Amino acid sequence: MAEHFNDPDCLKDVALDELDDETLESKLVAVKGLGRWSVHMFMIFHLRRANVLATGDLGIRNGMTEFFKLPKKSLEIKGNQGEMRIQTLCQAWKPYSS
Repeated sequence: MAEHFNDPDCLKDVALDELDDETLESKLVAVKGLGRWSVHMFMIFHLRRANVLATGDLGIRNGMTEFFKLPKKSLEIKGNQGEMRIQTLCQAWKPYSS
């Protein structure tokens, strides 16, 4: 992590709170050990962004399966199909998906 924050081509002098969601995610997942879930949690709890839907979170997926009365495995990740379905189901929650 320190190497990324010391590297001018990565995160040195980057104001993370000023980056848009997609750019922030791409820069942070480049750090070995940080995945999309970790980045989403950082965006929600540290940066306090109101419109982050952690589509990879098992609790979110299970809750949505129950809320929308879907078959148990309907939101499993198969390429981007599960994520796209979640995003479609949650359009009404924008801009407060978090």
